[in-house]
Amino acid sequence: MKKFLKNKKIIIYVLIIFFVILLVAILNNNFKIIEKITNGRLQNADEETEEQPLISYQVYDNSDERKIKTLVNVNDNSGIEYIEYPDGRKLETNNKTQVSIDYEMTKDENYKFKIKTVDNEGIQEQEVCINDNFINDNVVSIENLSQENGYKVIDINKKIKLDGYKIYYKIGENETWVEFKQKLGLMDYDLKTSNLINEDETISISAKVENETTKNVVSLTKKYNVSTNEIKNSYEAESILEALEKNNINTGLYNLTAKDETYSLRVYSFDGDLNIKADTSLGTEADVATATEYAQNMVVLKVNGNLTIDEGVTLTAYASKNGYGGPKGMTIYCTGTIANHGTVNMTARGAKAVGQNVYLWKNTDGTYEYVPAIGADGGAGISGAPSGSAITFRSNGKNGTNGVNRQTGGGGSGSIYNIGWASSGSGSKGTAYSGGTGGGAVVSSNGTNRK
Repeated sequence: MKKFLKNKKIIIYVLIIFFVILLVAILNNNFKIIEKITNGRLQNADEETEEQPLISYQVYDNSDERKIKTLVNVNDNSGIEYIEYPDGRKLETNNKTQVSIDYEMTKDENYKFKIKTVDNEGIQEQEVCINDNFINDNVVSIENLSQENGYKVIDINKKIKLDGYKIYYKIGENETWVEFKQKLGLMDYDLKTSNLINEDETISISAKVENETTKNVVSLTKKYNVSTNEIKNSYEAESILEALEKNNINTGLYNLTAKDETYSLRVYSFDGDLNIKADTSLGTEADVATATEYAQNMVVLKVNGNLTIDEGVTLTAYASKNGYGGPKGMTIYCTGTIANHGTVNMTARGAKAVGQNVYLWKNTDGTYEYVPAIGADGGAGISGAPSGSAITFRSNGKNGTNGVNRQTGGGGSGSIYNIGWASSGSGSKGTAYSGGTGGGAVVSSNGTNRK
């Protein structure tokens, strides 16, 4: 009898352990199901799982507007009996809960799909039209974030839900595509000077997403009005700042004479506050030097109000595409407060130009605050040859002189690495529009000197 009771207790213990293991397994499986449903995270009791729409559309190529390639997705948890195409054909779907089909559509035309689901006695219908608004809302969007007249901040966003697509943009109808990395700051005046605007005085901003593997492309173009008012005039004043302060200088190109110097100013004028929200450069190729001509204009930003430069944003002058530097300086004239949370940068913007005294302001005692036409001296060239048992002569160049009283600095002289006797080039003096250029270095190979 005692043995029987002992065996009975063992059986009970085994059953208890078995049921505990079974309960743990059931709970673990349920948690895995919940995790799968909620995309890898456990859902709170008051959260709702996002419900898929009955039908959705994803355009993945609109290079041919008569055959826009569209992925049509149909979802219903009760099951889908059939899908009726706009042309009347039916696709029997055997009560699947999700079906995706390819369908070609023509731009701006309406298409009606009919869906019969298991739990709905009626037929559900939905109409779609693939137009520019649809592309902007669902594939790639273009938006102007600026409210200021004469200045645009263009942001482009990829909304397509398919992988493998990159964003590109172009400014103007005939320009080349460039990969989009960040917001674009555009001055209307520069768009006009660069001959990018359309005959109706608008600018075309185009964006596209392109699949690198399949080469499928979805593109969108928007037009924005451009302020094309431009004034060309001549003024005489005691200084540049006096001319900007006392004269009604609006956006345009001006010849300004101060004392015995004449300057050409390309002015960007804003009445009211200006917020620079994206990297912005002032000027175009028309302002900078070429292989045969000097730089033409100084660029001037005039703000009759407050100027704010956002964090992480750079305001600068245009730089030549061919390596000839920038315009003849950049001036910022602001009647209110300048809040610079970003960067004002003129690195590598020195102009290829003849120096002038740049008269900024005339003091009450008749003296001037100005940038001298001639900058500081350049570093002197160096000479030398190997001595003693040395095979080569090596020496760094000399620094140019630092500028004083608003002078630009002189250029450094060239270095030497030579077998025989050699002399390096001297650095040049600075000008009002650029620091001095560096002197040529000397390197020898097999007894031949090269500068």
